Amino acid sequence: PLYSSAAQMCIRDRTEGHFDMDNMIEFLQRRQIQSGFCTKFKLQNLGDNVYEVQMVFAELDGAMEVYAAGGEDNVILFDPTHGTNKYKLKLCCFVTIGPTGANIILAFVLINTEDVSAVEWAFRCFHDCFKVAPAVLFTDSGASLISAYDALHVSGVWEHTLLMLCIFHLSKNFYESVSPVVPNREAFHMLTNQFWGLAKDSDVRSVDTFDDEWAALVDAFEEAHDPQKDSKKIDAARAWFSKLAKPTMRKRWAYRFTCQILTYLVHSTQRAESCLLYTSPSPRDGLLSR
Repeated sequence: PLYSSAAQMCIRDRTEGHFDMDNMIEFLQRRQIQSGFCTKFKLQNLGDNVYEVQMVFAELDGAMEVYAAGGEDNVILFDPTHGTNKYKLKLCCFVTIGPTGANIILAFVLINTEDVSAVEWAFRCFHDCFKVAPAVLFTDSGASLISAYDALHVSGVWEHTLLMLCIFHLSKNFYESVSPVVPNREAFHMLTNQFWGLAKDSDVRSVDTFDDEWAALVDAFEEAHDPQKDSKKIDAARAWFSKLAKPTMRKRWAYRFTCQILTYLVHSTQRAESCLLYTSPSPRDGLLSR
């Protein structure tokens, strides 16, 4: 039912064969009046009574009951995704883990940009709707996502919410940072295995050895990278290693730290990404079409 609700956020014009933003706004407003579902919009006035939709937030059917059942232990996954609609708005689903272990879409937002203000608006809409802060929030390591979380955390709205970083996205960041400056594929694969071994070690007794293991990884990178490569890329890779090892950051992704927190064995936002398959009612060009 929740997935069907997500798909029905957009009403299809059967004669024209496309999804219309006006229809979606009208539908959301109607269901808010009739059923009380939380809905928020942010519009830009273009003049002559013409408005452009910049952001939309919508609570889905049954979401409040699922979230209430989680009490103060809810884990939320949030993953902005581009390329889902012809309006170039980013689709972001708030996904949690249901009582049976299934993915549950609680709400979605459409935002026109992924800057701090837009993401913070999405987070505050979620809190205004569901009232209770999640125990854990999973996102990727994008600067705007972390800054938006920090804003709610510092303000006290999400004072006790812990931020965790998607290990899948971090592995992509590792590839993007390290691969261009380590042309030797055997050396690069050894570095990759070393990173994954360090990341996925869930033995809490290894907490005290993290610094030594990370230093060994950095030393291996220094030996493997090609000094003839772009110095800016090499410095960027070094900065990435340094950032990820900071005390606050390491506790957000390394299993030896995160496994001490109730996350229902979640280590990435891939559950949220998989939910996009259910929010696309048609492969045609439309509001929520892929």
